[in-house]
Amino acid sequence: MSGKKRASIVGLLCLLFLCPASAADRMSPLPGLSIYNLTSRWTRQDGVETDLSAFRGHPVIVSMIYTSCPDICPLVAENMEQIESALPERLRSQVTFALFSFDPDKDTPSRLKDFASLHRLDMRHWALFRGDDAGVRELAAALDISYRKNDDGSFDHAVVISLLDADGVVVYRQVGFGTDAKDFVSHVEALAGTK
Repeated sequence: MSGKKRASIVGLLCLLFLCPASAADRMSPLPGLSIYNLTSRWTRQDGVETDLSAFRGHPVIVSMIYTSCPDICPLVAENMEQIESALPERLRSQVTFALFSFDPDKDTPSRLKDFASLHRLDMRHWALFRGDDAGVRELAAALDISYRKNDDGSFDHAVVISLLDADGVVVYRQVGFGTDAKDFVSHVEALAGTK
């Protein structure tokens, strides 16, 4: 196997499994506005525990949901899928799509996996996470997503989809549902230097 092909396979595996950033990336200081400065721990849909800095090194499109949501949260996932579909093929493999749960009590890794399966999310590019209450509050504040838990266990929450650069800084936010993915795609292309 050629060195170039081996490097491509290793890079793809790293993206698929959200490998930690390289040693050089870990050594360089993060910008002050990076969400990777947050210290909360998160559990992925496959049960693997990680921190936010595992995303470092490539663009991430991120939002927050809860899996028992009957209407808004499935639309958030659908809106993110529209962005994914609108990305040029050459960029799709460079971007991770991440959903973080508001509901650590109910959203076990198994439920996150079921949500991903139900909505046919391409797990080569997607990851779903649950954390603890403090981590949820911390991340929601960093992403400027307001939310409130209701007495019946549902959540009222803002709809915000954010684009993070390789260092975890929010460089673009879509508030509400986008009717056209062009704006989002144009920001991803600018970030990747392909526009």
